[in-house]
Amino acid sequence: TLDIDILFWGDKTICQENLIIPHRKFEHRKFVLEPMREIALNYTVPGTGKTIQDFFNECPDQSRVEKI
Repeated sequence: TLDIDILFWGDKTICQENLIIPHRKFEHRKFVLEPMREIALNYTVPGTGKTIQDFFNECPDQSRVEKI
């Protein structure tokens, strides 16, 4: 099986029974934020007024992210 999470959909926010965008836990996951910084550093997350860089700076996850 393959599980694919949709993190963002442009500037849209979606809240349905089986789909929430932006993904509700992205800001707690450095493995999501680190690669997002590479491709969309200044992307403003809908409904927050914060950029990916802002969320990265505030992220409580201290895990090391290694590019492979």
